[in-house]
Amino acid sequence: MTLNDGEYFKLQGTEMYPVDSAPSIIPEDGLYQNGMFKVGQDIPAGEYKVILDSSIGMGYLEVSKNSRHQIDSIVTNENVQSDMYITISDGQYIKLQDCQIQA
Repeated sequence: MTLNDGEYFKLQGTEMYPVDSAPSIIPEDGLYQNGMFKVGQDIPAGEYKVILDSSIGMGYLEVSKNSRHQIDSIVTNENVQSDMYITISDGQYIKLQDCQIQA
């Protein structure tokens, strides 16, 4: 998440780190699950198969041009109802909810 000077938000049930001191979030097994990942830093650019968490029945996928979480930042988004493919590029952010991708 990116914050500008003077902006505030409430953080609950999680931890937050400055980018330069954050621990690695690259999964050892290459399976990216719920979360937001920076393409080219946390996950390589490329085409990926998005795998739906069948125990939930529907997931959400969002590709954004930055980490501001604003509507005009969204490049594409999908309500994932079955497995699908997505191509992501360096500098973008990918958000996964109740779905996963294998790197």
